Amino acid sequence: MQKTEMLKIEPYAKPTDEFEFAVYSPSTSVTSISGILNALKSELELLSNLEISTGETFYRLESSEQNRHTFATNSGKISCRYLVNSSGFDSVRIAQ
Repeated sequence: MQKTEMLKIEPYAKPTDEFEFAVYSPSTSVTSISGILNALKSELELLSNLEISTGETFYRLESSEQNRHTFATNSGKISCRYLVNSSGFDSVRIAQ
């Protein structure tokens, strides 16, 4: 969903200019996020030109230019056009 729609549903969300979309899942909760992500991963793995990285520790956003974002993680740098942040409790820190 668009950032404006997200803020109507969750007014305390703090979207940044770099990230404009959110996933809305009204029939699930945080406790079942792994089920959502596993289903999403299964569907996305059918696409070409896609890499799914899990278990990364986010350190910082290095750069954000021309629809590409580069992040420093525990396993090095990751560059992507889209990022799914599913870090649970730590997601607020990462979103800031």
